[in-house]
Amino acid sequence: MAFIPKAWLLLVALIVCILVASSADLSTCKPQDFHYEFTECDPKGGRWRVQVPTPGACKGGTPKPPVRGKECSFSCESGQFLDVQGDQECHPCPTGTYSLGGGVRFENWDDVPEGFQLASDSVQDSEWDYWDGSKGPADVDLNCTQSAWLPRGAFISSTPDLCSQSLIFSAKLVKPGKVTYTYQHTDTNVLFNFLVQNDECRSYADTTYKWPRRTETGEWSTVEVPLKTGQNIIYWKTMGIIFDRQQSTKPVLIKRIELTGVAYTSECTACSNGTYADVEGMTECRACAADTFAVRGARECTPCGSDKEYAVVGSSACLARPPCTMRDYFQTHTACDENKETQIMYQWIKPKVCLEDLEGAVHLPASGVKTSCPPCNLGMYYTNSTCEFCPPNTFSNGNQPCRPCQASTTPDRGLSYKWWNTMPPFLTADCFPNDDTGCATPTGWQLAGDHIHSGTGHADDVYLVLSLTVSGFRSVTQLGTKAEVGRVTFEFELQCTSDCILFFIKDKDMVIKSWTGDTKTTHFSYVFYSDKPTIFRWAFTKTQWDKAFTITGKKKYDFADDMAIIRSIAVTNTKDGGASACKPCPLGSPNDGNSCIPCPAGNYIDTKTSKCKECPSNTVVQESNPYDLKSCEKCGSGTRAKDHQFCYSDCKLTLPNQQTFDFSALQGWHSMRGSNLFTGSGTAFYHSFNLSLCGSPDDYSVICTNNATSGGVLEDDGVNEDGVKAAICRTTVIPSSSTDGGHALTAQSVSLGDHLVAVTNETLYEKFNAELTSLANGDTGTVHFYFHSLSSTQACPDGRNTIISMHCNLTYTGKGAILMPASYLDGTSDGCTFHFHWVSMYSCPICAESDYAVVMEQCKKGVQNTHYIKAKKCIEVTKPAMKTQECRMLPFEIQLVIAAAVFVALILCILVVHFWKKNRKLEYKYSKLSQRQTHSEKEDIELPAAETCAIDDDEEEQYDSVEFSNSSSSTGKKLFNKLKAMTGKDDSDNPFENIKLTEKTPVLS
Repeated sequence: MAFIPKAWLLLVALIVCILVASSADLSTCKPQDFHYEFTECDPKGGRWRVQVPTPGACKGGTPKPPVRGKECSFSCESGQFLDVQGDQECHPCPTGTYSLGGGVRFENWDDVPEGFQLASDSVQDSEWDYWDGSKGPADVDLNCTQSAWLPRGAFISSTPDLCSQSLIFSAKLVKPGKVTYTYQHTDTNVLFNFLVQNDECRSYADTTYKWPRRTETGEWSTVEVPLKTGQNIIYWKTMGIIFDRQQSTKPVLIKRIELTGVAYTSECTACSNGTYADVEGMTECRACAADTFAVRGARECTPCGSDKEYAVVGSSACLARPPCTMRDYFQTHTACDENKETQIMYQWIKPKVCLEDLEGAVHLPASGVKTSCPPCNLGMYYTNSTCEFCPPNTFSNGNQPCRPCQASTTPDRGLSYKWWNTMPPFLTADCFPNDDTGCATPTGWQLAGDHIHSGTGHADDVYLVLSLTVSGFRSVTQLGTKAEVGRVTFEFELQCTSDCILFFIKDKDMVIKSWTGDTKTTHFSYVFYSDKPTIFRWAFTKTQWDKAFTITGKKKYDFADDMAIIRSIAVTNTKDGGASACKPCPLGSPNDGNSCIPCPAGNYIDTKTSKCKECPSNTVVQESNPYDLKSCEKCGSGTRAKDHQFCYSDCKLTLPNQQTFDFSALQGWHSMRGSNLFTGSGTAFYHSFNLSLCGSPDDYSVICTNNATSGGVLEDDGVNEDGVKAAICRTTVIPSSSTDGGHALTAQSVSLGDHLVAVTNETLYEKFNAELTSLANGDTGTVHFYFHSLSSTQACPDGRNTIISMHCNLTYTGKGAILMPASYLDGTSDGCTFHFHWVSMYSCPICAESDYAVVMEQCKKGVQNTHYIKAKKCIEVTKPAMKTQECRMLPFEIQLVIAAAVFVALILCILVVHFWKKNRKLEYKYSKLSQRQTHSEKEDIELPAAETCAIDDDEEEQYDSVEFSNSSSSTGKKLFNKLKAMTGKDDSDNPFENIKLTEKTPVLS
């Protein structure tokens, strides 16, 4: 038996004594001290009603015997309650209260309601890295106790920072029911997760409810999720996936939660402050009207005490009316009259809460001052006191009536807004508060003649949104992926004393650019490449969301005068709108009165002939209005054009040095996983990359989907609502360890390459630089694929670039391996340029004849074989066959010696013949000279003086042989003289250079 210390025994004894003494002071329970409660449900679905005393009020007594109660599945209708203390029947709720019957509703968020729990957590794993390259949360103090859902009065909010945040409610349903909640979720950098688990912590709700859709700014969305009988644990969880720790996120808001299917309600809920119920059986309370108020449980609203007090709709108290200021009224213009004049009018912002007779108050300026109307905007004309777009096939500069376009021309339509007397067509203005208060005017934005501004007097938390809806664009169906469809241009100014923000947004939530704080007049232009209907938005907020409320959740009006000013907006190439000029049509092209029928795909308009002319081969048309040959852009190196619409690679490449490559074995869909990372908000994630290197032009893309592994629904083109389709794309994946339910989440899919720019061995190509990264051995690759994405974002205003460098390695069989540079985290250093290295045997060139070494065997039986052995790294497609030929009789070396000897002999023979002929010439000359001398001696003939024995140039050799008729020399002497003539020697060593003759002497008679 374990030993129990005496101190513990004394403490237990003391506690027992205290309890006995306290119970001794209680009186015996009387019948009125008892109340009824239901027991837990038994296996048969029934329960008992028993009397129990109020704890601590009395002791003992005799309760009434238990009676069988209502079945566990029983509940009253909405607006009723179950009288447990009386007849166990349902009765209508009294005035000042309401009931859902077998349900509960939460819409008052002054505090966290009873039954809710708040939780926050972070992933602690030192093996992961932050996006910016620093270490994981092991190095960072993540104080998650300061991160949670916060009640804000009309709603409860969650702003993810360094931790994920959960709002949890547990309920036991006695019959199938549902949970309905109304929320607002606008930030793409925040994941909003809804989850339902049973008592075994298993998720069972349909996965389509798991990730509520993002809402537009100011939009409240309501979701209804069915629930099963039994214990239900409901989670609303937010997680931040921002990449910059300094970047803030927009909050997720929930303003109403309703649950049905729970057990009976034994009492009705009192109406909250600012609401009332004036009749019995109410299912919800009504809001008090303006200038009235009500406290909790009110049966009616109480009017404010005097005209110097006011109350907005749904107020719990009246406030003193302040003196009027300039921000309590606004200026408008009347429609132009027949004299093209407008009146300036001033109106109080409604409801008017200020007083003009207080000290320091301003009065409403006088209205009715006339001023000249400004001209209409471009493409519009003045009619019936308003400006309207010109009819089809006409144009106007805004000052003059519409004029028809000339023959073979068409209106160059677009939207151009410069004058703001009235709200232009296709443009809407809205003010979105986080509850029902905060907007000084319903639309927020105010017209001011030469500009439109966001207005004054709004609360600091509101979003003021200007939306421009473009229904479509003209003549762009034949263009390629790089074609400029149109562009939007605007001029604006921010007048702020706070950290106000103006967002320029495309479609639902694609932030193109944002500006913060006081900003001088700025001109901005954005090019877009899709011809689908588009909505452009300008959203203005006066300060960061968390700074717009007091600690108690009350709205602030600290920056009521801060505003955004937009002076002009223009969109080109729209289907709707007007034209300020006309452009030429292709000659002979029909005109439907609104636009030219465009040239066929791949054609441009020749400015000299105004006719359609096909672009040169291997070019693409990349302009919405292809005029002149410059509209045809040549495809990059190593690519070819598909119907003049886009450039692609068929996986085959021949370099200028005649090296050939075949990447066909690498075509198709490829995926790779990036490094393990952490977001700035502490959430573990990694990037998944999908790419298609080359292949068929009809199927040359991959898909990155959002929520694809969590039940995301794909559209007809294979892409879900937020997915992308491109040659290379990236998806952010939140592993199942960071989410509930055991499912991974995919989000923030982006394109890294819409089209292929070039395939080449050049490491520097246009704006690409493949030399920035390499493998560990310094190899930068043999061939490079250059991709570009045209979609610009605030982080990457020029779009994104991707380089895939191919590396030859015959040991990497199959598809090989796709590697990321060791110096770049996740393949990029700035998030805009990505670089991957693909190592594979199929990255090697195809073997050419020069890549083989020639090996010849020795002659065997008169036959010699020639073999070809691969000497370089290349892929053998067709290996040269072995050659067989007859052997020669003599070895090759001996044949070379014989050939050299024959050559030398031939040279010697030529020299002998040459000197022999030369000797004969000299012999002839000498013989002739001798013959003359002999003749002169006999006939005593005077010889002419001679300086040389050479003959004249025109003297020909006439004899092949010489005979001396009067010579007495012997044959031996002749031969001796020949030898001396050849060697050039005689007794005096100078026989023929100079012959000195004696003076003539008379011949003897």
